[in-house]
Amino acid sequence: MIRVRVREALQVGIDAADEEAARASLHLADPVLRPLLRRRFERAMMDATVAAVDAANASGAADANWAASGQPDAVAHCMKVASLRLAGARPAAAHEREQIATAYAALPRLTIKRGLPWITGLVAALAIAIVGIGGWYAQRPSSDGARRRLPPPAMSTPVAGAFVNGGVPLVDEALALVLREHLPKLVIATDRVAAARHDEQAQVARAALAAELRAEPWFATHGDAIKTAWTDVLGALDAWAAASEPDQANTRELIDDVIRYARALSDQFAALGLGYYVEGDGFGGGNATHAVLYSYRVEQVVFVDVATRGRRVLSLRRIDKLNLQRALLGMESATLGDPMVLLDQIDEHVVTQMLPTLVPDAYYDLGDEDWQTSVDGDGAVRGPAGQAVRAEVLAALGPDDAAAAQQVARLIVERRAILETIAASLRPRGISMNFPDEIFVGEGYLDSLDGSINHSQGDRLTEIEAELQRIDALAVAQRLQQVLVATVRRHEAQHGVDGSESLPYPKVVEINVGPEEIGDRENSRGTSVNAELSAYVSQIASDPTTPKMAFWSLARHAFSAVNWGRSESYVAVFVIEGLAEQLHIPSSGPVIHDGEIDRQRLSQLALAVSATNAAALQDAAAQLWTALYQRPFAPIVDRKQP
Repeated sequence: MIRVRVREALQVGIDAADEEAARASLHLADPVLRPLLRRRFERAMMDATVAAVDAANASGAADANWAASGQPDAVAHCMKVASLRLAGARPAAAHEREQIATAYAALPRLTIKRGLPWITGLVAALAIAIVGIGGWYAQRPSSDGARRRLPPPAMSTPVAGAFVNGGVPLVDEALALVLREHLPKLVIATDRVAAARHDEQAQVARAALAAELRAEPWFATHGDAIKTAWTDVLGALDAWAAASEPDQANTRELIDDVIRYARALSDQFAALGLGYYVEGDGFGGGNATHAVLYSYRVEQVVFVDVATRGRRVLSLRRIDKLNLQRALLGMESATLGDPMVLLDQIDEHVVTQMLPTLVPDAYYDLGDEDWQTSVDGDGAVRGPAGQAVRAEVLAALGPDDAAAAQQVARLIVERRAILETIAASLRPRGISMNFPDEIFVGEGYLDSLDGSINHSQGDRLTEIEAELQRIDALAVAQRLQQVLVATVRRHEAQHGVDGSESLPYPKVVEINVGPEEIGDRENSRGTSVNAELSAYVSQIASDPTTPKMAFWSLARHAFSAVNWGRSESYVAVFVIEGLAEQLHIPSSGPVIHDGEIDRQRLSQLALAVSATNAAALQDAAAQLWTALYQRPFAPIVDRKQP
């Protein structure tokens, strides 16, 4: 759409033989749109002028610099070249006046519309690509790049004691540059060497990168402890790259070193009060195993209290450009240290899941497609679930923010509907389309749709962007982010508490997933189910504002057949049946039978549980936790921030 609007302005200028007439036409646009149009216009004119001058020089023309002379006929010529280029043509003879005039005259005339629509200056991308291991780097936009994510919560300015008392940790731009740009390049180079261990050229390139990072001045000036931790991380990557043909045991040991040393480095950042975290990880298997380091900015440190104990929880945002991302909203493990909330995934969940539910009468996104189109799934459960979640979230926002949130939700849903129509028209041409997961889409995304949509669709999409800007949709999304972060934080904090204590193994897990130990080995599936069971029940019991949202978020795992067999699907059934029992809701029989989840029985129980008031649901969850683990439940409570 931006491209079309600039072409319209160029047409005005060419008809009037006046470049300023083209610029003046841009002022018909809404103020939100004008800066984008002006930038695109000036860039188009500059590119056209350079193309004409370069073509003239290449041909040996005597007046090679004529196109850049500023003469009226030269400017008109460049406007025609610019219009051709924006229309998709790249004339090789950009200096030839007659050829350009003929080519421009052949372009279809544009219908100039007064009162141009609006757009906001945020950049997203329409991805029509398959990303493989070779596309790790620079494919994933970072929060420091052009892609806009939700701003951090309004808190106090960064303080050195954030990791001790809570708050926003210190920022260091020099360190951020190393973690955002340089370290990921070494990760990619290491992976290339590990994939082709006899490639000498790759080894030399990697060695040069590693040497540069070892000599990185920042680490040399911040104490021996952090310098040693940095050297250890680089050494762990060196060892992974140097391993000739690692066997399974050796692979695990090498990956464990990457994870362990990354944790130690992150601890050193925290000791200095710096808000950065490096996570080590390994994925894949056999000869296709990969070692990776993710870099994060710690945007917020919050302490929660559990009985008489405190627990620190970090809110993290990715800053590296590796095109790898977890699907989780949070994570916790003994190797990671503090429980974590992942803000990039939270932001996406706000746009793709929370906001659509806030539209009046909207169904909750529950179950797989086959079930949704069945009699049981067609609104019978999803409708009441949507109503329950919507009521809680709007109440948590308050009247003013709730009204704004529903306005934003309507626009997001309308935009999605338009884009789904466009996507359906592209499929027969073999083109797949990614949908935006952010509040705004931008110039790049909308431009990428040119030629695939009609004028009315384009106009409406740009109007939606402008409307989202005017009602301050980012602020609305930030409030929703805070609501979601609060409940996820409690879930991850419970994991942290359970990790520091011995968590009993409930009978319901043993019956359905097997004993805690099988032979002389731990039942990893059972342990995973038990950990999630404790965390989800605690989350529902501890959440003072959105316990039903937490409940239905868990229930989704059992209603979708594609999730059956995963830990969360078992947990969802156990929690729904357990809460029903605590609330004295009758059951028509076990939900799991004959090797499957009976979604009709599941629906009956879930709807009855959700119909209770929030306080009763929380009490039932606390009682269920006590019944499962045979000790008093201690709620997770956010500590007041300094």
